[in-house]
Amino acid sequence: MKKSCTSLITKYVPCYLIISLIACAPAPVPSSEDNTPIDIINDPEMELLSPAETLKMTINNIDFTIKLKAIYKIGAIVLSKKGYSNAWQGKMAPFDLALVWGELLQEELYKKIKWWQEARWYHWRYDNNFPKDNSFIARYSSNNHIIPANENILNVLKCIKKGDTLELSGFLVDITGKKDGNSYWWYSSISTNDTGDGSCEVFYVKEVRLKGKVYQ
Repeated sequence: MKKSCTSLITKYVPCYLIISLIACAPAPVPSSEDNTPIDIINDPEMELLSPAETLKMTINNIDFTIKLKAIYKIGAIVLSKKGYSNAWQGKMAPFDLALVWGELLQEELYKKIKWWQEARWYHWRYDNNFPKDNSFIARYSSNNHIIPANENILNVLKCIKKGDTLELSGFLVDITGKKDGNSYWWYSSISTNDTGDGSCEVFYVKEVRLKGKVYQ
């Protein structure tokens, strides 16, 4: 079983409130159609940015700097989706997506694992007959804190379901902020092999390809 990363701040934040049901409304508006097969076999594409660009965002009266440190694109199957609404993290990244790709898809190995998410972590469990180990599972799966670039991307996120095949494009980011002498941060992993705290992708998503449509 693996627990993936959570955010770090200088003061305690109460437990996250889980959004149990979010309707897919208003409906997202596609910008184009693309029915070519989504590549869920190869590893995610990543290109480090140097120097990194930055964006500004204010949430809960906290001024944040979002550093775009890598261009990122991933094709994958959705293992699980969890919504969050509490604290600044829940407002900035209202959904986490647990994704699987590559060799874990062979012989539908991922279906022999129990997956779940809670408190911005993802977990798995398998029995003694499973032919692979934890490092293999970590290599071909990830938990992604999704920051939608706009309202349309947010509306797409509301529609995504377990089992969907999708492609997400945007940036892996580092987030820092200050308010009343307190510092806040949330750093993205840039590796598919790490585990534990700091191993999640903090993913600023600008484009979603889902069911033959492209959303921006």
